[in-house]
Amino acid sequence: MLNEHDLLGALDHPAYHQQIKLRWYNGRINVFQAVTPTDAAKVLRRLKPTWTKDEHASLAQQHADAADQHERAWSQLVDQAAIETFGRPYHITDYRISGIACDEFSEPMKQALRFAAHARTYHRQLSGAHACASGQRRR
Repeated sequence: MLNEHDLLGALDHPAYHQQIKLRWYNGRINVFQAVTPTDAAKVLRRLKPTWTKDEHASLAQQHADAADQHERAWSQLVDQAAIETFGRPYHITDYRISGIACDEFSEPMKQALRFAAHARTYHRQLSGAHACASGQRRR
């Protein structure tokens, strides 16, 4: 049974960072290093065999919600950074660099944008892994 901390959908849960040997991989991998959501689900099921399909489904939804939240935060931050830098809201034609959007933004803004972009990616990966582990189709 999962405890409250496990259900928070935190990225720092030990099950997400423990490495195991999985067929077709040269070395040990964790859930973030798996190439596909199916492989990531195998890692989760092997490391936490006591987690039920319902618990995996709940965690998949929590991570999907967290990814959406970080995506919204990134959108707000990029508009704020563009207003600070260019005096206008962000335009897609400003996009030049993955994650931070534009090198002209201030360092604190670039750090906040990187954090939001990376957190979104990690939560999205975990959402897919948990969805596969629960038997759901990948989102």
